[in-house]
Amino acid sequence: MSRFASTTTSRAAARQFFSATALALALLAPAGQAMAALVTFDDLPALADGDYARITDGYAGLKWSEHFSYVKASSIPDSGYSRGRVSGEYVAYAARGEPIGISRDSGFDLNSAYFTSAWLTQEITALGYVGSATDPAYTRTFTLNTSGPLLVNFDWQDLTRVSFVQKSPGLSQQFVIDNLAIDENSQSVPEPGSLALVMGGLALAGALSRRRRA
Repeated sequence: MSRFASTTTSRAAARQFFSATALALALLAPAGQAMAALVTFDDLPALADGDYARITDGYAGLKWSEHFSYVKASSIPDSGYSRGRVSGEYVAYAARGEPIGISRDSGFDLNSAYFTSAWLTQEITALGYVGSATDPAYTRTFTLNTSGPLLVNFDWQDLTRVSFVQKSPGLSQQFVIDNLAIDENSQSVPEPGSLALVMGGLALAGALSRRRRA
């Protein structure tokens, strides 16, 4: 075999090796990790200062309860609205100080969110429901103030709806939400089946490389 032919064969073998390896890694990726849906409320329709609007069903693939609204944070200075902003210009909030919630029939995971009280220190209880159950599968209570956002990590899975309820609902009990994270797969170690796919892909790549050298 000529030197040119040997070089060409080696390059072809290398291409086969990297192609098989890439295929194996591609098969692994969906099982080993998933992207979180970070809901920032900043891609909602723009509002004038002081205006607010209800978040409509379908935004971020979720259903939003009646009083789940959003507003430009800087338009309400010296309050939990402006101090509760984590990113962008807009924050969601509980209009009229009423309980709010999200839902999706196909299910979702609730990972985390930032919460701030708009005007007064207050207690919020989050309730997570699975399927059509009337009793919550998850419950968490936390206290909010107006000084800045509180990051609450839930790590609740397979939900159909979540409610956020004030201890004493009323006009002064609005609270702010920003950077709501849903549908994040916390799995960081590949499952055995995924590892088998990768090992099989690498073995295939090795076999192809040996065949080309033979």
